[in-house]
Amino acid sequence: MEVAQETVDFFAHLFRGRTDVWGSVEGRCNKEPVTLEHYRHHLEGITSLGIYPLLDDGTCYFAACDIDEKDFAKPLAIRQELAELRLPSYITESKHKGFHVYLFAEIPFKASEIRRLLSSILDKLGIPKTELFPKQDMVDERTPYGNYINLPCFGYTRQFITTKLKTMPITEIME
Repeated sequence: MEVAQETVDFFAHLFRGRTDVWGSVEGRCNKEPVTLEHYRHHLEGITSLGIYPLLDDGTCYFAACDIDEKDFAKPLAIRQELAELRLPSYITESKHKGFHVYLFAEIPFKASEIRRLLSSILDKLGIPKTELFPKQDMVDERTPYGNYINLPCFGYTRQFITTKLKTMPITEIME
């Protein structure tokens, strides 16, 4: 499956994170620069890409809620709460168990603030045991990169989905 350069550039811009390390679907930390080729191979379904969203200064350009169950009402409720705050978000299928809700920014979020906001939304909605990415407020000696999240749109899997539970190609997000 060939992916247009415009789509690769857009996807890489959405999922900006650390550029010195990336994660593999097998759980490996690859200590090498992240390139547009990594994003291309991911979108083409060749090599899955995990991005570490937390930057050295404690900011991030995207955040995510990882809901490990197939209950679509939960990501939908999170998305609605974010919409009420005028924060656009998108739901995607996750690798196996459920859904991710992504939130993107042109100007980076402070990780501590976006994590606090997402935690308060999850508390309000009564959605426990939901992983947040980034998982930390700051990198440190113990976690020098933070944690990575496997990106959506791996080939024809893990697609963006509409509020009606229909898959939506990345090119529709671009519009």
